[in-house]
Amino acid sequence: VYEPGSDPKRAMNVDLGWSTRLQQALVGNRFVLHYQPIVPLQRDGANEDSILRCEALIRLADLDSGVISPNAFLPTAERFGLMPQIDLWVVRNAIKQLAVMTRDGRRASLAVNLSGHTLDDPRLVPEVKRLLREHEVDPRSLSFEITETNAIANLEAAQRVIGDLREHGCRFALDDFGSGFSSFHHLKHLPVDVVKIDGQFVRDMARDPADRAIVMSINDIAHSFGKRTVAEFVETREILEMVRDCGVDYAQGYYISAPCAAETAH
Repeated sequence: VYEPGSDPKRAMNVDLGWSTRLQQALVGNRFVLHYQPIVPLQRDGANEDSILRCEALIRLADLDSGVISPNAFLPTAERFGLMPQIDLWVVRNAIKQLAVMTRDGRRASLAVNLSGHTLDDPRLVPEVKRLLREHEVDPRSLSFEITETNAIANLEAAQRVIGDLREHGCRFALDDFGSGFSSFHHLKHLPVDVVKIDGQFVRDMARDPADRAIVMSINDIAHSFGKRTVAEFVETREILEMVRDCGVDYAQGYYISAPCAAETAH
């Protein structure tokens, strides 16, 4: 028998269950980081090929279900205000990993995602500075990724955080660029170092000339602002060659490597 309130009630029960699991995971340190390489496409003589660049991606290690992808739990974390705690967990562990790589003699750079809620968290900037100092990590090896949508929704907070941490030496990337409204206008007001071209345009470049034109346009305008570019969702060799031909600086996607544990990233 259909009850009008049954579906929302069931969804809320599921959310409450996830909220409890996520809080327990934070207390029990049951999250893990996987790393997806970001590789250079253009040879510019800057000796950057030897640097291992990766995006740090969170997973939940569950005793019953194994490793759970973020799509299953991050929406609930957003709704229950848990993203600042989760983002700070990622920051702490990414910096620890950078310290390990440095001690092992590996030149590495890690990118960490920040949610819109975390941009408003007063703990973020002082905690990042403290951790970098405590682990003796070069701030230039740590970058942060903010989606275009979150940056625009929290423009003042984004500008403040980017300004504070860039002044300290960290770098910033504008993620999923091209998906928002008035993208090019906002690019002028966000002092980021890298523009990550939205994967929805990259993945269909081989079939849709319009997508290729959009990628070329984003790449050219980003370069005119003095910013590097990354093509996301590079899933075939054909797409890799196409983004290289467009002049994109870096590529990331499953054709290059799936996210993997730190010891297997190369």
